[in-house]
Amino acid sequence: MHVSKFSGITEPLLKIQQQLTTMKRINRPSDDPAGQGQTLRYDKRLSEADQHLRNIDVANFYMSSSESALKSLQKQLDQARALALRAASAPSAQGLSNAALEAKSIYDQVLGLSNTYSGGRFIFAGGHEKTSPFSMQGSVMRSFVGSDLGYVGTAVAPSVTINGNIANGAVNNQLTLTTRNGTFAQVTIADGTYTTGAALASAVQSAIDNAPEFRGAGRLLTVQYEGTHLVIRSILETATSAAPPSTSPQVSGANASVIASGGSAANILGLANGTNDPDVLLVGTGTTANNLLEISVDGKVSKTVTVSPGQYKAGGALASIVQSAINGDSDVAAANLSVTVQYDADHRLVITSNSTDPAASSVFVRGGTASDILGLSGGSNRPVIEYLGDGGEISVIIGPRTTGLPGTATTVVSNLPGDRLFLGANGGIDVLAAVGGLQAALQNGNRSGIQQALYDLDSAQKQVSLEQTVVGMRQNTIDLNKSILQDFKVAVSGFRSDIQDTDYAQAMADMTTYMNALQVAVKVEGQILNDMSLLKFLE
Repeated sequence: MHVSKFSGITEPLLKIQQQLTTMKRINRPSDDPAGQGQTLRYDKRLSEADQHLRNIDVANFYMSSSESALKSLQKQLDQARALALRAASAPSAQGLSNAALEAKSIYDQVLGLSNTYSGGRFIFAGGHEKTSPFSMQGSVMRSFVGSDLGYVGTAVAPSVTINGNIANGAVNNQLTLTTRNGTFAQVTIADGTYTTGAALASAVQSAIDNAPEFRGAGRLLTVQYEGTHLVIRSILETATSAAPPSTSPQVSGANASVIASGGSAANILGLANGTNDPDVLLVGTGTTANNLLEISVDGKVSKTVTVSPGQYKAGGALASIVQSAINGDSDVAAANLSVTVQYDADHRLVITSNSTDPAASSVFVRGGTASDILGLSGGSNRPVIEYLGDGGEISVIIGPRTTGLPGTATTVVSNLPGDRLFLGANGGIDVLAAVGGLQAALQNGNRSGIQQALYDLDSAQKQVSLEQTVVGMRQNTIDLNKSILQDFKVAVSGFRSDIQDTDYAQAMADMTTYMNALQVAVKVEGQILNDMSLLKFLE
C-alpha cells in the first residue's frame, strides 16, 4: 500500500530525470504514441532533405567543373581568334608557319579540355562518364571539307513578275528561308518584272541581304541562276561556294544547309519543291571543260586528277566518282595512297585520307577547273574526331515532389554532353573543327581559309557562351533549391524539437514539484509509522 503511494510520485520523477538526462521528451513510444509518429515523419523529411543537399553538392561540383572548363575553352578561342586576326595580315610565309605552331598548341589545349576529368568522371562524355570522349583520328589535315552545294530550285523561266500590293492582284513577294544553324527569316522581294535569270537572282539576293536576321551576322546566303533554276547556298556556315567574286568572305563550318521553307514567292521562283541534292554537270572537253581537280594526298603526291564527265544529281554518286578519280590515278596508286570521299549531311563533299599513319595523313585541294562546281575551291581541312561519349544528360534529384503527380521531383542536369558543346550536335558548330581549320589554313598559307576560320571561331564563341548561360541557370536553380532546403530543415527541425525535445525549464519545475511531493510523502509516511509504533507500545 505504501509502495503504491510512493510509485505515483517516483515514476513521474524518474521519467523527468530521464528526460533531463537525454534531453528528449519521448524516449519510448509509450511516452507519447501520437508524438512519436509525428517525430518519425519529421525524421523522414529531414533525411530526404539531407539526401537532396548531398545531391546538390554533387551537382554543384560538376557544374563548377564545367564552368571552369568553359572559361578555359573561351580563353583558348579568344587566343585563336586573336591569332587569326594577326595572321590574316602576316606578310611572310614564316609568319604563317609560326602562327600555325601556335594554333596547333591551342588546338591541343581545346582537345584536352574536351576530355576534362573531374570527380571520377569525364564531364563531357554524356552518359559514358568513365570513357574519355574525344579521340583524334590522324592529323588535323586528314579531311578536306568542301562547301554546301546549295538548295536547288525547280525550273523557272523569266520573265517573272513579283507583286507585293494586293490592289494589283495576288501577292507573291514573300520567301521563307531556314538554315540548319537555326537562322530563320521571311524576306521581301522587291516588286518588279524580272526578264533574266541574273536579274531575278539579284532581286532575291537583295531581299536576303536586307533581312535583319541575316544582315546581323553578315551575308549568310548567296543566290545564283544556274541553267534553268535558282540555287541558294549558305556561305557563312560553309566553305566558299561557287559565288560571284564580289561576295564577302565565306567560311567553313558545320550545318550549312539552307532550304526555302515557304512563302508566297516560293512557287513562282521554283523554290517550293527544291532539293538539297546536287546538280553538278562536269564537262570534259571544249571551252567549258570543268572536270580537273588538283589535290595533295598525305604530302606525298600532288596531282591533277580527271573526274569523269557527266551530270550528277545524287550526293552519293558525286562522291563516288570523285573518289574513283583520285584513287584511280596512277601516281596515287603507285604511292599506295587512297582517300574516302563522302557527301555529308550538310550537302558537302568531304575527302579523307585513308592513311594508317596519324602523323602523315592529310588531304588538300589546291585548285582545278572542277574545284568550284564541286564546292572545293575554298574548302578547308578538318580534324577527324571520334566521339566515344553520347548525348546523355545526367539528372540529379535536388528537391521533393513539386506537383501532385506521383514520382515527380525537382531535378537538375549536372553535365554538358560533349557532342553538343564541342561538335555542334543539333544544329551548332564543330568547335574542334573551327580551331583545326585555322591551324590547317595557316599551315597551307591559305589566307581565305584564315578569314573563313575567323567566322567559325565567332560562331564557336557564341556556342560556348550559350552553354555558359545554361550552366549559370542550372547553378541558380541549385542555389535556390539549396536555400529552400536549408530553410525547410530549420523549420522541420523546430517542429520536431517542439514534440521530441525536453522543455528544460518545465522539466526542472516539474521535477521540483515532484521532489517536494516526495519529501512531503516521505515525511507523512514516517509520521504514520511513528504513530503506529507508539500505539503498539501503549497497548
